[in-house]
Amino acid sequence: MTTACCKVVGLQDDCWELTQLRSLRAWVLDHSATGRTEVDEYYNLAPKIIAAIDKLPEAETIYRRLYFSYIVPCAALNFFGLRQASRRRYHRMIAEAQGVAA
Repeated sequence: MTTACCKVVGLQDDCWELTQLRSLRAWVLDHSATGRTEVDEYYNLAPKIIAAIDKLPEAETIYRRLYFSYIVPCAALNFFGLRQASRRRYHRMIAEAQGVAA
């Protein structure tokens, strides 16, 4: 979902936001069983959410809203070392996106 959001706003795969969130995954989530489970669940769920959003006429608007409301704040929180806050906010984004995609 992060990649889809970043792509809509014209960012590359190596942008700051994606780098920050990959760092969160590598340094926090991948180091615990719970975190690894979250990552696995995310990689199972995200493509389904993206496919559903992509079918909506307002898909670009949804991705932009998710980018500015969640991706940028999550990346900033991670950058400043507030990794658990970033993680919680990212969970809220997934929940919102699921609701939109339903």
